[in-house]
Amino acid sequence: SYEKCSETISHSKIKLTDPGETRKAVFLNLDRTEYTRTRVDGCLLVQTLAADWVISKAGVADVIVELKGGDVDHAVTQIEATALYWQSAKLSNGRLAALVVCRQYPRFDTKIQRAAAKLAKNFKAPLHVVTGNREFNFECVLSFKGPFAS
Repeated sequence: SYEKCSETISHSKIKLTDPGETRKAVFLNLDRTEYTRTRVDGCLLVQTLAADWVISKAGVADVIVELKGGDVDHAVTQIEATALYWQSAKLSNGRLAALVVCRQYPRFDTKIQRAAAKLAKNFKAPLHVVTGNREFNFECVLSFKGPFAS
């Protein structure tokens, strides 16, 4: 159930990571606003295509996060499936964005460009693909300008 897989927290840094996994996404929360982090793949959705996490700010937006080794194309498919589920299950908080944190970034190939365009068209959501463990500002990830835009 959603409650079992979600946790509402207001830490100054909200970390999304997988057990035994080195990749992570950390969202800065300096004003200690409440966010809900939901473990999607393996908890909310089991044995189906899904992204790892969704971090939500009530009444504002949701960011779908996939932590990936190198298969960015598969990550995008997982994000699309999660976006569809999130909307159909009426879990959406308004705006939507997607973030893939991967070990290696394939050159910005046309498949990723097409996926970004499809996400923008179908969900009005930006797609960001980044390498390495970084810290993110939630509002910047929601922006089409990029996850590190000021």
